[in-house]
This record gives sequence, structure tokens and C-alpha cells, in this order.
Amino acid sequence: MNTIISFILLFISGVVFAGLSIFILIPKMMIVSKESKYDFYETIRHIEESIKKAGWNHKGTDMMSEEIKSKTGEDFGVKVAGIKLCRAIYAKEILMSESSRFVSCLMPCSFSVWETDDGRVMVSKMNTGLMGRMLGGKIAEIMGGRVGPEEHEMLKNVIVN
Repeated sequence: MNTIISFILLFISGVVFAGLSIFILIPKMMIVSKESKYDFYETIRHIEESIKKAGWNHKGTDMMSEEIKSKTGEDFGVKVAGIKLCRAIYAKEILMSESSRFVSCLMPCSFSVWETDDGRVMVSKMNTGLMGRMLGGKIAEIMGGRVGPEEHEMLKNVIVN
């Protein structure tokens, strides 16, 4: 009887540990942030050039911190920008199927460039490969198999390894 109780307690402990690990680790794994080699504006310029060089469409750069300042009148002292990019052929492959259209809320792809409080410049992006694998099917094939590696290639000359 003690063996059964011990097994049940061990099993429950394992489930709780696994659940807590997922709850703690997954959010940190979903977004990847790396330091840039360049200042804020040079980082943006290099990324925009890299997007075009890779054959993707640059859908625009939103200077979030400037917009917030213009709307609120307050400057919070650091710069933040969002860079939107899209590869229409990949979007089409995902959006053709109703079963994967829900992922359209993650389109277009984006990078963010932001300053830390101590002045470093960071580049963040969704971990496209992990997200794709989690969602499976055509999304995994496109996001994990093509988009993720191409995004990495676009950023490799900008971020500190």
C-alpha cells in the first residue's frame, strides 16, 4: 500500500514540476532578445536593409516611443521601434488553409529594436521555429522550416552572438 501511495505522490510531484517548468520556461523561450552591435538607428537601418536583401517585404517601421511621446506628451527616456516584414509566398501557404488562418494574428512577422535602461540596444523577435513546431502542420513547415532560419539569417550581422 505504501508503494502505491509513494508512486501516486511521485507522479503528482512530477506533473506539478513539469507544469511549473512549462509555466516558467515557455514564456522566456517564446521571445528571443539579443544585443545589437550598433546604436538604435543603425540597428534599424541594418535590419531594414537585411530584410530587403533577403527578398522579404519591409512593411514599415513604427517608432513606438516617438508615437507614445506625441500622444501622451511624455518621453520615457528610451527608444523602442517595431519593424514589420512579410514574405507573401509564405503567408499565402499558411493562409490558404482555414485550419491555419488563426495564425494570421501573428502576421506580418516583426522584430523590435529597443534600448535598455543602461543604454544597450536590443533586438527581439518571436521564436518562430518553436512557435511553428508547437502549432504543427503547415504552420510548422513554414514558420519552423523556412521563416525561422531566414529571420536568423537577416539578423546574424546585427546581433552580438
